[in-house]
Amino acid sequence: MRQRKPKNLQEKLAAHGDYLVARPEEARGRWRSLFRSADGAGLGACGAGGLGGDGGAASPSAGAGCGETGGHVFSSRKLFLEIGSGKGAFLTRKAQNDPESLYLGFEGREAVVLRAAEKAGAAGLKNILFSNLYVRDLAPVFAPGEADGLFLNFSDPWPKARHSGRRLTCGQYLAMYARLLKSGSRIEFKTDSNNFFRFSKEVLEESPEFEIVEAIEGVYDACDANSLILSGLALSEYEERFIRWNRRIYFLSAAKIGNSFDI
Repeated sequence: MRQRKPKNLQEKLAAHGDYLVARPEEARGRWRSLFRSADGAGLGACGAGGLGGDGGAASPSAGAGCGETGGHVFSSRKLFLEIGSGKGAFLTRKAQNDPESLYLGFEGREAVVLRAAEKAGAAGLKNILFSNLYVRDLAPVFAPGEADGLFLNFSDPWPKARHSGRRLTCGQYLAMYARLLKSGSRIEFKTDSNNFFRFSKEVLEESPEFEIVEAIEGVYDACDANSLILSGLALSEYEERFIRWNRRIYFLSAAKIGNSFDI
């Protein structure tokens, strides 16, 4: 379903600028410095303001005090990414359940990333950020080995064979993930598409950069839907909907094999 564009979208994005990174390529190698400390310092001074720099928002490189305001508090914490974070339900819950780690979501649709920022703001979270970005190449955005894990939740399965290169688990994407992840870091993948699951499993089995740790067909088959939804488990919007519909969900976890990309 197409997301309706909210009225005054740019003004609303600017109002939630503390949770939105305007120019992610300028944060390469120092993402952790953009997150706020417990007293709220750090993020604003690092200039992680509104999307596209609208409304006078600073770029991540703007503040001179980036490593000295509060972002340094998070310098040793783990950083987890989600590509296609949607309205932020999954990542916001992960950040709530794991306040000692940092979470960063990428979402290509402005109106949708606004909803994610609103959720994070309503929850008062300090360990989560979002960026309005359709992910094609993350090499300009992350230094090698900068991230500790990656979530791919219900990505577009691109069912036609001629579009297989657009799937977020194809070989070229796995090579990109291998550069930005530390050794031992995991990719966690969920889908309701059996064909997408099997494609992803085959590509991972052939990958020299990853090894499959877990592969489950029907990860929630034995679970009660209502109990699962009320459990506090991090679930995406699609995931919760599919659980209610008793649609089968497939899960893969793969660990990065050590190589020279680590920092």
